Amino acid sequence: MASKNSKAVIAGIIVVLIVVVIAVGMALNTGGKIRSQTYTTIHPTNYTNYTNYTNHTNATTTATTSMNQTRANTTTATTISQTLYTLNSAYNATVGNYMVNATGWALYTYAKDTPYSGNSTCYGECAALWPSFYAANISTPKNINASKFGSITRVGGVMQTTYNGMPLYFYSGDRSASAINGEGLLGLWYVVRVNGTG
Repeated sequence: MASKNSKAVIAGIIVVLIVVVIAVGMALNTGGKIRSQTYTTIHPTNYTNYTNYTNHTNATTTATTSMNQTRANTTTATTISQTLYTLNSAYNATVGNYMVNATGWALYTYAKDTPYSGNSTCYGECAALWPSFYAANISTPKNINASKFGSITRVGGVMQTTYNGMPLYFYSGDRSASAINGEGLLGLWYVVRVNGTG
């Protein structure tokens, strides 16, 4: 009888061990699936959301910066375009009354330019000696006809003011606001004469 009871106890223990092993295995397997799901499903989703959020934030910041810069440029352009640039006249005993910019520097025309052609013929070394003049909105005294002013676009996109269709220039050889050292130079350069005083 003892032998039979021992066998029964051993068999019971074996059954219990088998059940425990199966239960532990199932628990481990279930936990593995949860960890695997957490890594492969939840983590990549969070990573994607983070990436999308970052990209959206960067795009929004870039767009906002660009918009603010555009507004600033527009405001600056508007301010400049609404500012009147005043041209004046000066007097010299040799040439009489002639046109000067707002600070008194003489303005010249170049005989090789063709009136109302929309072009300048002064580039390269010529342009270095004779810089072009440009002002968007011009105010003038009474002795200068404001309706005669216009503008052209030089090669390279730089604007230049014209008077009677002729592009206007400064002369680098004028060392002071009252100088007209370019007058009659090479028989091609002349200050812009005007009538009377403003």
